[in-house]
Amino acid sequence: MSDLFKPVNAEIREIWRQLEMSWKVKGRGICAFPPLSFWDRELIPALTVLIAGLYRQQGPKVISLAVIMEYIHLATRVHKSVKANVARPTLWGDYLYARFFELVCSEGNYRLLTPLGKLISSIHLNEVKRARAGAGIEEIVAGERGRLLAEVARLSGLLAGSEGVEEAPLYNFGFTLGMCWGLEEVLPGSSKKYAAQARACLACLPDGWQRGVLLETIASLTAGDRQERSLAL
Repeated sequence: MSDLFKPVNAEIREIWRQLEMSWKVKGRGICAFPPLSFWDRELIPALTVLIAGLYRQQGPKVISLAVIMEYIHLATRVHKSVKANVARPTLWGDYLYARFFELVCSEGNYRLLTPLGKLISSIHLNEVKRARAGAGIEEIVAGERGRLLAEVARLSGLLAGSEGVEEAPLYNFGFTLGMCWGLEEVLPGSSKKYAAQARACLACLPDGWQRGVLLETIASLTAGDRQERSLAL
């Protein structure tokens, strides 16, 4: 599993270096995360770098987008972990959202504010549905992991600008990959139809070695290997 994203390991390390620098005070982490799996830690950074690479994009813009998307993911995870001690996880999750806004604005990426604002709103509305037990598992996964990876893929492909980029295949690939991620986490073996759809969407994206890694990612996500790795900060 650890070799899956080997071609982009350097970029993933840099993404996590920037993330960890932002939440450490005097060398110490200011809060602990819920346990994060291999996929929780590496899927969003890898997907950002791989999709951007298909469109010949690399460098600081790609790293920054991956950091932004990981802030949103981690903030969501922290908010979902709230149980008896409400105040601290809520403040920590809000801090991560604030860091996302700060990074977007500091780099002048204002065009990201509308789609990512809508994404965050959708994720929170999804949590309301979950709390009310009024939605099925696929609807819940679609509102969180599906939407999250859909925007990761779409925005990564658009880093070079919208000219010549078809957004629908990017969005659909990210969405179906997110469905595989979320469904396999709660019900292993339940994402076969989405895995097939993800492979079909991937075939519509530009050719490149990155497509091979993404194809392996689909296979690994749906193979039932839910390797858990705690993230101690």
